[in-house]
Amino acid sequence: MVPLIGGSLLVGFGIGLAGVLLTGVVKEYLPARAGAVTGGYVVAMMVGATVASAVAVPLAVVVGGWSLALAGWAVPAVLALAGWSAVTRGVPAAAAAPARPRLPWRDGFSRLVACHQAGASLIVYGWMTWLAPYVSSLGWSGERAGLLLAVWAMAQIPGALFLPALAERHRRWGFWSAVALACTAVGTAGLLLAPANPPAGPWPWVVLIGIGSGAGFPLGLAVVAWRTPDAAASAATSGMALGVGYTVAGLGPLLMGLLVDLAGGYPPAIAVLLAAAAVQAFAVVRISRSGHR
Repeated sequence: MVPLIGGSLLVGFGIGLAGVLLTGVVKEYLPARAGAVTGGYVVAMMVGATVASAVAVPLAVVVGGWSLALAGWAVPAVLALAGWSAVTRGVPAAAAAPARPRLPWRDGFSRLVACHQAGASLIVYGWMTWLAPYVSSLGWSGERAGLLLAVWAMAQIPGALFLPALAERHRRWGFWSAVALACTAVGTAGLLLAPANPPAGPWPWVVLIGIGSGAGFPLGLAVVAWRTPDAAASAATSGMALGVGYTVAGLGPLLMGLLVDLAGGYPPAIAVLLAAAAVQAFAVVRISRSGHR
């Protein structure tokens, strides 16, 4: 148990740190294409999650157990490390950096963005952790539960690609954020109240959650780029929002697991995700009323 928890903490730390640093890399080296590149790496993460969800159980069967199957996911991490090492050799050493602004804890807009990213991140990581166990508790096999999780991850791709683009094109961040959040909330409520609704079952709810949750994270980053005055302020606000979001995303699934054990079922845990959607909705309304977009 200790190696499992320790390894999970290291993996989570690495994922969170990579997400924050990659945002800074985009702002530093590709500012003219920040939207496209950000959308690209968010979609790349979703594709990876889709593949992992779909092949997890078959891979464990092929290699003869979960330990070797989990170890196999070190291979893409090693390949990514090799690729980044090659890229950084061609990057000139940075000059002395100017003084960076502190994290804007006292700024109202930054706090709202942090609330938005906390809600969006908790919904993503909460469902990523508990969707398969939840449907397994309803009688689904491990293979079908993994396929459902893969469908959820795949449904995030159009949400991440198209809703932020529509928000930018039409200058209506609040409207498209509300559309994304409505998809997430309706899908979550549907999985809670009617998970086996015949004849479609949970598939439509999962697709709705995927579309909405896929758009939430990039929409949160986009509004930071649109509303902050310069790159330094954008980086500070993004760093604060991502830090809060990843912290909540790390602790939220643990809280959900405790609620599952205490209640002997999943409704209280899923209620946590509905509460996260409510926090995100509060942030969307307040950001929309504050001025821009």
